[in-house]
Parts: sequence; C-alpha cells; structure tokens
Amino acid sequence: MKPPCIRALPQFKKSGCPERPWDGQQGCTAWKEMSVASKGNPKQREIKKQCIDLWQFEFAWATLGSLEGVQIATEGNRNMTAMLSLVGAGRMKPEQLSDVAERTLKLTNNEG
Repeated sequence: MKPPCIRALPQFKKSGCPERPWDGQQGCTAWKEMSVASKGNPKQREIKKQCIDLWQFEFAWATLGSLEGVQIATEGNRNMTAMLSLVGAGRMKPEQLSDVAERTLKLTNNEG
C-alpha cells in the first residue's frame, strides 16, 4: 500500500502517493528526484526521491544549520569589538580583554 498524499491532492486520495515524477500522463508534479550527498560520505552522491513539501523542509533545515555558524561568528566578533572599544575608552583593562579572548579561543578550539 502506498503512503497517503501529504498534499491531500484529490486525485491521490484513494490510490495514495504515486511516488514518481509527472511524465505527462502519470505521476505527480510535486514529486522530485534529486542527487544529494550521502549521509555517510559527503563526496558520494545518491538519488533521493520525495514530495516537494518534504524537500522544502530539508532545505530550510539545512539553511538554518548553515546560518548558525555565521551567527556565532558574528556575535563573537561583535562582542570582541565592543570589549576592544571599552579598552580604548579606558573602561576595561587590556588584561581583561586578553583573558576573555583567551577563554573564547580555548572554547572554540575544544568544540572544533
């Protein structure tokens, strides 16, 4: 038995998802087959087949994961720039900035 259509398309209500792309007569226009990196080996490619709605979720999830590293780097840079400004204004001792930078670098090195 085929899984139900996750889009609730009326033509697949009884028959379920056709699990193949539209060929002009049969299949579904929302079914997409793409070559993606294998989970175990990113250099190896495999064909993954699923509804475009599931692809959209995967693409959004991957994008958020990619942006997380950018956000962490941006926040780290902002924090260090702010502290450097405090040192320049005489509101923070250079030794304090050095301690913070050293701790941050150690944390970053341990994570990666």
